[in-house]
Amino acid sequence: EIVDSRGYMFDGCGASQRWGFDDIVINDLDGSLDPTDGSAGPSALVSNFPHMTKIFGDKCTAYADNCMAYCTDVCLRTFYYNVEQFETENWKLVISNTNGDKMEV
Repeated sequence: EIVDSRGYMFDGCGASQRWGFDDIVINDLDGSLDPTDGSAGPSALVSNFPHMTKIFGDKCTAYADNCMAYCTDVCLRTFYYNVEQFETENWKLVISNTNGDKMEV
């Protein structure tokens, strides 16, 4: 579990069920949030849904009690793409990793 003395630090279930947030990402640059021993290196705590964890393969450990997953050895970035305003309604962005896993957005 990912808890502190006050209870859950990360309540992904509440965020998803109450407010509809199912795409939470908390980058952990130094691995200090690692629930096991804090030595994972760059990692991320993400909502535990396939659209958030699938691309990482077996690098994620799910924590069902709080609907979050801790994914080790990943470094997430934000990208912004500008595309033409017209005739792009059928375009899809394909995201892939070095293992060949793909995801369409």
